[in-house]
Amino acid sequence: MPCSFGPRLLRPLRLLPLVALSLCACNLPMRIDKPPTATTARTPAPAPARAAAVTTPGLSAEARSALATATARVAQAKRERPDWIDADNLLAMARSAAAQGDSARVIVLSKQASTWANTALGGQYLAQANAQLQKLYTYTGLSDAQLARIKQAEDAIAANDGPGAFEITRALSEELRNSVKHHKVGKGESLWTISARPDIYANPFLWPLIWQSNKDTVKNPSTLRAGQDLKIRPNPTINEVVEAVTYARDHTGTRINIGEVQEVKPDDTP
Repeated sequence: MPCSFGPRLLRPLRLLPLVALSLCACNLPMRIDKPPTATTARTPAPAPARAAAVTTPGLSAEARSALATATARVAQAKRERPDWIDADNLLAMARSAAAQGDSARVIVLSKQASTWANTALGGQYLAQANAQLQKLYTYTGLSDAQLARIKQAEDAIAANDGPGAFEITRALSEELRNSVKHHKVGKGESLWTISARPDIYANPFLWPLIWQSNKDTVKNPSTLRAGQDLKIRPNPTINEVVEAVTYARDHTGTRINIGEVQEVKPDDTP
């Protein structure tokens, strides 16, 4: 029966055993969406510190704050989007109004300048957020809380909230890339049996994922020491799962260590 993965894997961990084992049963085409090429823009730099408050006598605190914010945002937009039509004229008029002590006009002009800058930066943030979202769709093992954060990012993108969407996807992407848990090897355990544990991958054919994460301490995948600490990546991507299953299928050999050493043919494995 045909198998394919769309870009959005809503319950990846619960489907992980079915994904891997079904691949072992048949050679089936896989489609993995790649981030759109239009999203190669540089990752937006963190917003710079707010410019020093304007000290023009007679200006209200709100006017000084609005002008300082506008100055910082416009400067950031010009750095990140050199092709963008800047708001220098608006800032110049705001500063002129500040020199005249016209707080109301300073606030209006400063907010307009900030809006222009946010619009320019928003497009870049949206592009980066979309690229990261496409990558997030390929991760497996997502918790309900992580899936909820993806939904938040989707809603932010739909609302054209570029900075908000970017921050959600950036933080979640970093979390999934760096997430790791540990397993202490028990007596008689092998990578095969550890991978089959329901609290690990619930599928023995994913043992290459564990080996890849521990090659510095596990030189031979058929030999483990009781008490050895193994790093487990709980969120491999779909592509990594496919590669692990393919490797396990092609490199299992004629001997699999399960508990005490036993001779087991790969065709006889469950």
